[in-house]
Amino acid sequence: MKQLVNIFIGILIISLFISCEKTIDFDGVNMEPKIVVNGNLKAGNPIRALLYKSRSLLSDEEFYNSLPNAEVKLYENDIYVETLEYAGRVDTFRKQLPYDVVKEYIFTNGNYSAKTIAEVGKTYRLEISCDGFDPVTCETTIPAPVEITKVDTITEVVDYGNGQVKNLWIYIYFHDPSGTQNHYMLQSEKTIGRVLNYYDQFSGETFVPSDTILVRQEGYTGIQLADPVFNNNNNADDVVMGSPENRFAIFNDSQIDGKDYKLGLIYYDSYYGGGGYSPYPGEDKNPIDETEYGNFSTLKIQLVSITKQYYDYLNSANYHFWFSDDPFSEPVPVASNVIGGMGSWGASSSSEIKLVNGTYPMPGKIYINEYEYYYPR
Repeated sequence: MKQLVNIFIGILIISLFISCEKTIDFDGVNMEPKIVVNGNLKAGNPIRALLYKSRSLLSDEEFYNSLPNAEVKLYENDIYVETLEYAGRVDTFRKQLPYDVVKEYIFTNGNYSAKTIAEVGKTYRLEISCDGFDPVTCETTIPAPVEITKVDTITEVVDYGNGQVKNLWIYIYFHDPSGTQNHYMLQSEKTIGRVLNYYDQFSGETFVPSDTILVRQEGYTGIQLADPVFNNNNNADDVVMGSPENRFAIFNDSQIDGKDYKLGLIYYDSYYGGGGYSPYPGEDKNPIDETEYGNFSTLKIQLVSITKQYYDYLNSANYHFWFSDDPFSEPVPVASNVIGGMGSWGASSSSEIKLVNGTYPMPGKIYINEYEYYYPR
């Protein structure tokens, strides 16, 4: 009996290491390209759309060819209004290969635009045809903006172990409309202005501030998504791989439906709050209020109302990027509302607040884009 048990266990162990294999021939030629549509209609702005040719997963290309010869008809509330016009150019993509070899790819780069201005409450549909592709349609309705009713800020000093920093808590108050599903996205934009010879003040010489202010947009705004509404997207794979970063700052009203809500954000800005800032980390070489020179910083925050289709697209894309390199997770398809093709045709409207440190604009100062100053045409 004992011998039979040992034989059974041995067979069981061997079976765990035996797998069935089946070779499936893959013919990439059978994968016909599709029209890819991407667009986010913003209330108050002209309607635009990007049209691309889909790319095979087996392709080594890192760019997308736009479709300059498509016919793109626009319908507003089911009534034809105009045909979008294409504007673009032939561009060159350069790829660095081993041994200092550079390979060049020629591709088309452009977009389609209309004269029609997107209006809240109206439905816009595109009907697209192009030789060599199946026709596609996509439709979206411009949502109403949700007003920011109030803003509070609280400054706190935090020591993370390597010195103290200032965190600014920003509380945005709004009322979520009841009776409907609402979807949101938070966007922020940071602008910095510094007098042309700002750093000369630390040279030890008498400092005479310039009347020219260099203005630049900063890619990192310092916003941290501290509010629990940003964590309301759950996925089964989160148990294994953890929750993905909410890279698009989207949320829905599943937790706040019909409520007055106070949305909490954390903002860290070394420039915010005036004096004491030095370009040398950890030092206070000149503790004065630099805003008297014309230095300023602005932080614009937008509460963006988006369509469910656009929300689903961004949410699925977020999970797709997060789990794409995980061999144990299920593939995450990216949601699309483009019938017959791929992509996303969404819509949005927004309300915004702007926090300004310093005086902008300041009388007697000349403002110039930093890039244009250093790289004049």
